[in-house]
Amino acid sequence: MVARAYTVAFLGVEARLVEVQCSLAPGLPAFKNVYTIKNILI
Repeated sequence: MVARAYTVAFLGVEARLVEVQCSLAPGLPAFKNVYTIKNILI
């Protein structure tokens, strides 16, 4: 089962959309931090 939650992260005066996904499965406990950065202009 995959659960998704949406929130925002502030970058200066702009807000960026953040999507968090959680997957529940049988087995040993584990934690993975995976992220992608899309369409960021610096």
